[in-house]
Amino acid sequence: MNVALKTDTHGATKTDKHASISLLPTHPGSWTQYSFEEVFKLGRKDVEDLQLAAMQLRFDQLKNGVAALDRLAKKQGVTRIDSFADALPLFFDHRVYKSYPLTIIENRDFAKLTSWLNRLTLHDLSKMDLSGLTTLDEWLDRLENYGMLIGHSTGTTGKLSFIPRSRVEWPAWHASYRQASRAATG
Repeated sequence: MNVALKTDTHGATKTDKHASISLLPTHPGSWTQYSFEEVFKLGRKDVEDLQLAAMQLRFDQLKNGVAALDRLAKKQGVTRIDSFADALPLFFDHRVYKSYPLTIIENRDFAKLTSWLNRLTLHDLSKMDLSGLTTLDEWLDRLENYGMLIGHSTGTTGKLSFIPRSRVEWPAWHASYRQASRAATG
């Protein structure tokens, strides 16, 4: 099996002469084009180095653009990621996805709800047309038409959770989900 692992963003590439996989930290979404069998053949250290490089790069890209991440990083004192342990304090707790005031839902204030959701994504939702919305389902449909795919809970804790994804992330998420299911079930 041939693997080219690019572990930094400055062009350094470690190549196995038998490689048939090229994984770049700049495009982790493309990793899903390979089956879990191919990826599991890679050396653990190589994969961990690649994952860390991707995490470092992604943090640098997102920290100033996703308000909730920026706030959490400042609160946790994380300015850079040098190890997996450095990233752990930045994983969003489930409460982040339902941290809006409940009155926003009760009052059907979709402008405030959209503004709150905008803190969790790089995608600019501020320009989305909110006119004529009267129900939460209409709001979710409008977001979908705008290119967002919002995962949401049923509200068993008393509040709905909203997890933003976009059409850009969907193919990689879906492919990785299929591979994980296949790996788990055979």
